[in-house]
Amino acid sequence: MQKKKLEKISPQEQPKMNLELRQTENRIKELEQGGEFSSAELAELIFKRAELNYEGSKVADHKLNTEKIKEALTSTSTRTEFNEELFETIIKQITVYKETFVKVEFINGITINISIEYKRKDGKNGSSEKNGSNHTASS
Repeated sequence: MQKKKLEKISPQEQPKMNLELRQTENRIKELEQGGEFSSAELAELIFKRAELNYEGSKVADHKLNTEKIKEALTSTSTRTEFNEELFETIIKQITVYKETFVKVEFINGITINISIEYKRKDGKNGSSEKNGSNHTASS
């Protein structure tokens, strides 16, 4: 069942057209319509447009990253200790929300929330007296 969950989501978003990109596109069209193909400004604007498109796009590498996760998990046996290499290979980010849950984001964009329920050794279940906050760790 877990295997099917990893394959479900396929995020593919088109780059968003922001104001700067729109203005750059319009200026490129103006220069092209004016026949200024050898203009230094045109060359500069084309590179700027490429940079803006790159910044605004999201790579649809969900399948590739899902394969990386599968490979990493099948190449390891059951673990009883923390494996830093495995963690860095498959986890993008972990966020711990104060005394409620942990959010784990994998490299392929899938997130899971895990409720925090525990019993302390001293018998005082629930929260401690410390005033904590949310914490995030990224690899």
